[in-house]
Amino acid sequence: MKAGKNEMKNNIPLGEEELRNLEMIVLYHGTNGELVDNILNKGLLPWNLVGGHNWDMLGGDMFGFYTPKINCVYLATFDRALEYANYLVQDGVSKDVVVIELEVDTKRLLPDEDSNEKTWSESFLKVGCCAHKGIIDPGKIKRIYGADKRIVYQRNNVAT
Repeated sequence: MKAGKNEMKNNIPLGEEELRNLEMIVLYHGTNGELVDNILNKGLLPWNLVGGHNWDMLGGDMFGFYTPKINCVYLATFDRALEYANYLVQDGVSKDVVVIELEVDTKRLLPDEDSNEKTWSESFLKVGCCAHKGIIDPGKIKRIYGADKRIVYQRNNVAT
């Protein structure tokens, strides 16, 4: 069943045209909770600037995915970001995970290489994630959620 034009999921318009026309969008990144202080100071850094990507730590190509794009940070729906973060716990890479809520410029978004789509919006609709080119400034962080989905950090000027 195809979603109607104005239907929403995770506060994100479901239609490709609606996504394509957005200038800014709220997306999520799941990561190791031990990195929060560093992320709040330096922002979210592309995997190649932090020494490797999580899929290497989890045994490489365990899901049949392509190597992530260099100089990119991967963003997703909330549930998808939490799912990815929980892989870190399941495989012993992390004891604690968080999901970071960010507002980003859609001009910096690229398709996830695993989607085999040409645009970020098509990729997002197909696999629930996309890539963000470059460092994401800490000022773009709106909230951080724990694995239990409770807010553990909220930027001062963000409405509850």
